[in-house]
Amino acid sequence: RIDPETGCGGVAERTMIEGWGDTGSGKSSFLENFMAAIHKRDPNKFCAIVYTEEPDINRMRREGVDLDRVIFLPTYERTTKESKFQVAEQRLMDVIQIVKDPDCALAGIDSVKGLAGADQLFEKGDASKQKDRSMYQRSMAARANMMEKFYDKLKFHNHSAIFAALNQVSEGPDDDMRIGAGERPKTPGGRRMEFESLVRIKISSAMLKEDEHAIIKRFKPAYGMKVYYD
Repeated sequence: RIDPETGCGGVAERTMIEGWGDTGSGKSSFLENFMAAIHKRDPNKFCAIVYTEEPDINRMRREGVDLDRVIFLPTYERTTKESKFQVAEQRLMDVIQIVKDPDCALAGIDSVKGLAGADQLFEKGDASKQKDRSMYQRSMAARANMMEKFYDKLKFHNHSAIFAALNQVSEGPDDDMRIGAGERPKTPGGRRMEFESLVRIKISSAMLKEDEHAIIKRFKPAYGMKVYYD
């Protein structure tokens, strides 16, 4: 499904991708389709994905994903002594080690926003405290710092894996802020993610309007995708 969108028959090795969209826009399905295509093309290749929520195994099977060739790195399973933030940091370091294997074709995160939230980074408070602007900004900064360290290590190692990070549009006190090219909304993970991503994909549950900056084709009913090249 991604081939006609990129215009070059796929994605080159070592390419970093950011795919973002609203909740329920099909981001996970997009990543699973990517995994299935890799498994179909080369029986020796495998994928390693950091999951912040339990994946839909049945849907993965329907998409054609070979579950035996997927390394699941969950952050939602942890001991009581570990915060989700600590587990997320460890899972990202696991990815750094796994991509050294030449048979690792794809590594990814589903999703960056789920790596940690304000209630997971700091001591639990009431609902009003979690909505506080300062706590929201601190959680954003913590995620951005985590991804900054991760990208530094990922670029340092010699590997051939594609890296795909799924993201959601930020929902918080600063929703009116916009960064990046054109209509790209603010997403968690910091500007480093935007800078490192050679291909940035907007995934939508509705057909997107075509313009001169995007290649858009309907590859699934009521589904659209914009591809930006940096």
